[in-house]
Amino acid sequence: TLVCRLSRVFASSLFHARRVSGISKIPTETPCRHMSGTSRMPTEPSCSTRDERDFHETFRTLTSKGKVKDAVNLVKRLTRAGRGLDISVFTKLLTICADSKNAELGKTVHQMILASALVPDVFLLNALLNMYAKCNDIDNALAVFNRLSEQKAGANTVSYNMMIAALARVGRSEQALNLFAEMRKRGLAVTQITITAVLRACSNSRALTDDALRIFQSMQTELRIKPNLFHYNVVMHCLCRAERLSEAMAVYADMKGKHIEPDIRTYTTLLSGTADVGALGLGVQLHQELKASGLLLDAVANNALLRMYARCGDIEQAISIFEHMKETKASTAVTWTTMVGALGQHGRGEEALHTFHQMKQYGYTPDPEAVVAVLSACSHAGLVDRAADIFNGSSKNIQSNQRVASCMVDAYARAGRVTEATALANSMASTDVVPWFSLLSASRSIGDVETAEKAVARIRSIDPNDSSGKLASAMVLLANTYSKVGRQQESNQLREKMKDEGIRKEPGLSFIEVDGKIHAFRVEDSTHENRDEIYTELERLTAEMIQAGYIPDVSVVTKDVTLAEKRRSLCLHSERLAMVYGMLRLPAGTPIRVMKNLRVCADCHTATKILSSVAKREFIVRDPTRFHHFKDGKCSCGDFW
Repeated sequence: TLVCRLSRVFASSLFHARRVSGISKIPTETPCRHMSGTSRMPTEPSCSTRDERDFHETFRTLTSKGKVKDAVNLVKRLTRAGRGLDISVFTKLLTICADSKNAELGKTVHQMILASALVPDVFLLNALLNMYAKCNDIDNALAVFNRLSEQKAGANTVSYNMMIAALARVGRSEQALNLFAEMRKRGLAVTQITITAVLRACSNSRALTDDALRIFQSMQTELRIKPNLFHYNVVMHCLCRAERLSEAMAVYADMKGKHIEPDIRTYTTLLSGTADVGALGLGVQLHQELKASGLLLDAVANNALLRMYARCGDIEQAISIFEHMKETKASTAVTWTTMVGALGQHGRGEEALHTFHQMKQYGYTPDPEAVVAVLSACSHAGLVDRAADIFNGSSKNIQSNQRVASCMVDAYARAGRVTEATALANSMASTDVVPWFSLLSASRSIGDVETAEKAVARIRSIDPNDSSGKLASAMVLLANTYSKVGRQQESNQLREKMKDEGIRKEPGLSFIEVDGKIHAFRVEDSTHENRDEIYTELERLTAEMIQAGYIPDVSVVTKDVTLAEKRRSLCLHSERLAMVYGMLRLPAGTPIRVMKNLRVCADCHTATKILSSVAKREFIVRDPTRFHHFKDGKCSCGDFW
């Protein structure tokens, strides 16, 4: 072959006496250190200009046609024969290996460089770094980066950009930010590419939201770098994920003020943010802008809208979007799964089941996410036998999915079938606290102290460092279980133990959107600017509720305080303050939507049913797992939640 012929020609030409320019221009000394420790090259033979031209032509032909292995073999034969080649040959090979993510071949080229006694410069080392980085071989990439840093000139901006991007890509965000700080300290130029990589690193973790915002702001003020659409989208994503929607909307307004047109990702990010905090008004505004942009035909955008309306409590509008997508054949598997989940969260279990079966008729094979959605719907509606039929009829791969099995445990537990729930939880891999938390919740509801204690013990053994963040809630549920069965002393002792161990329960918060602004309330909140007005109206409404038959259920108050204090505490729960504020500010006939971070307590559930009848208002309350629609003295959950 031509490759073999050229190899033989070059091998024989090693004995030629004259030196040829072009193919071997490696200096005998270099400011960069040789990777194998040698600082000088051996005396280099030469070949004819024709041989050199033939080599480069063959090399270009092979690489342009994607025959990288042949090109590598050609170079390998020459280096084994002692032929020195131009650095650009190895740089080209490494670049191709990087673009094709061929780590194995890239390592072969690396070995060839070492074997060639070549003294690599910063360009070759950067090419080597780029190859390992793009192949996600981070340890070798860091080794090359550290070698670069040891050189007299040190790693340059390109080196840092590649290393930061690689670390961000594999989720090692703290290391990426440390390198960025080191880069700034060294006074190296920061480019748009640098900022793109660093912001991508910040997007990996909610804990780095403030870092993302700080870097985004400094790029415009201190660094004088003009942000592009990607930068805006990443920062909005970080803020929305942290439920800092108002700040995300401010960034969005700044972007539009700079005449940067939003894309699908912009809208889906902001719609996700409005869905998470329940800001229906802002969601509707974004819907109108999306429609005007001409991007509404995109299935991803419609799926985001469907989820937004469902999560913000407007299930009818979500159904309308779903039906339109079906009619226009724009629905996807994600569309169907989202709709099944939405119906389940709103307590419409039978409709969720019908949609799930219809999904299969439309040719979609349910994946674990779809099965989780329908099992959750059955769980919230008390349809435990239907859930069991679906679970048992699923493939072994789906049954073994942790989330699927956890949902089945939850369905058994909510229906009071603790024995079956416990058996299934025990059969699962001991890496997930969710099924045991479901068992614990069920045990609290029926006063089963023994099962509750076992569930907490399993949660602590599975997750001793509380990486799930559920330990505090688990211990509170156990304390509440003690209180429910009259074992108040043990409940108090457990709460004291929590204080001693520094375990704190997440404070209950309720949110309501009024005039495009999200208002947050805590229990007995005294910080709101309209506090006096809210308290006065709440006192009046509570009196009317008592006349209508409301009797505060003080059993849900686990604090060891007087009866009067328990009653007052109940009446000042966060959702009641939010509801009253909504009644004061929203027009009559407008549903009042309240979002909670904790489960609705039994007394507030009863009180809200009575309030909906007394005040003739509709209340839609979302907790972490479902919606409650209160109207005319009834709740959509049928008192099963």
